[in-house]
Amino acid sequence: MPASTGHEHTTWELAGDTAWTPAEYADEVTRQSGTPITYRRLPAAEYGRALLAGGLPEFMVPVFEDTEAAIGRGELGTTTGHLSRLLGRPTTPLAETIAVTLTR
Repeated sequence: MPASTGHEHTTWELAGDTAWTPAEYADEVTRQSGTPITYRRLPAAEYGRALLAGGLPEFMVPVFEDTEAAIGRGELGTTTGHLSRLLGRPTTPLAETIAVTLTR
């Protein structure tokens, strides 16, 4: 059952109001934590091996590899405003989300 009507045949791209890259994420964690964090993009095969070594089930590796490749091509950096409209408020900024996470 839908939460409300008017969304039929609509595709919502749910993303924050501001796009950020993995390197920007690492920089913000570094800034707030004081611990140097570096983002390094791995070649697909090396990334897949790292995922397996970290315990990811083998059948999930292609999903993560495809997502990482899409991020590298900038395909997931959308800022449509759809999520804010659906929420009825701005999305939480990256810096605020990291601050809350680091205090847990």
